[in-house]
Amino acid sequence: MVGNNLRESLSNRLSRFLASRGARASQFTLGQHNVYIFPTKAGFAFLAVLILMLVTAINYQSSLIYLVVFLLGVLFFISIWLCFLNLQGLEVSAGPVSKNYASQDGAFNLVLRHSQRNVYGLYYASMLGRSDTCSLKAGESLSVSSPVGRRARGVYYLEKFAIESAYPFGWIRAWTWLKVDAQAVVYPSIEEPPESLEGLGGDQSASSGVKSLDRDTLRSFQVGDVLGHVHWKKFASSEQLVVKDSAQVTPSVDWLRWDSFEGYASEMRLSFLCAEVLKRSEAGSIFGLDIPGRTISPSTGSKHRDSCLLELAKYGAVGAAPSLIYFDASRVGAEESV
Repeated sequence: MVGNNLRESLSNRLSRFLASRGARASQFTLGQHNVYIFPTKAGFAFLAVLILMLVTAINYQSSLIYLVVFLLGVLFFISIWLCFLNLQGLEVSAGPVSKNYASQDGAFNLVLRHSQRNVYGLYYASMLGRSDTCSLKAGESLSVSSPVGRRARGVYYLEKFAIESAYPFGWIRAWTWLKVDAQAVVYPSIEEPPESLEGLGGDQSASSGVKSLDRDTLRSFQVGDVLGHVHWKKFASSEQLVVKDSAQVTPSVDWLRWDSFEGYASEMRLSFLCAEVLKRSEAGSIFGLDIPGRTISPSTGSKHRDSCLLELAKYGAVGAAPSLIYFDASRVGAEESV
């Protein structure tokens, strides 16, 4: 038990040391500068058998044993090159940022790709123990998701990312640690505010913030007008080409304010604001967000919604502890080869 803990501690220290040598980046290409090679337990056992066979050949002066020893030795050194070449040129990049809520399971997204050759028998295991095997064809992209479980709100970064290969015979282990700039964003949980508090954060002039087409004025069509603004029903009835002119109509604006939910804890306020952001975004309303230390100007659309949710997730939050994704090709059989 003590030996296992000591070995695990040394392995973690070595991984941190090797990972600290490289800078954080969104994409890596494996090569001589970031791939390490060392024999596995099976490799050391194979070398021990070769030494015993060599001693036997020396004692008995057997040319046949010499021949077998040298052939197996050449095969061992060839396996070093094959193991390295299996990883050389493999591109590792960060995938799309995972976006989840505090009540959902989050993940880090990564993409593996090799543009020139096949990569045989990848075995990968996530932090939660889920594993799978696959092979990667030349030019294909493999999307990998590493579950991180249900976490508190915040922005989480993948601290280190390890890839390992023991192709083709399991005698040699080639591995690397990379600081991939993969992220996972966890938004606050969604909590509907009490009915007595709904709309307190909005502009009192209007609660929905949605313009009514009935209030639009009509004017004659001019060159340069957008066809989407043409009033086609009017054209069908009177054959007059007119457009909707909303320039004289001032759109209402909703403000989602932190102070609107006084008396509630910070996390509950963030959950209320998260629900209000989603509700107004779905309705197409124009709204702004005002929280301590950050104010987002009124706007609409999915990008504005994501910006507001990101600020709610980042409010006073700290990233997660270092996370590890571990790949191991030593358990993959020949049937996984392409």
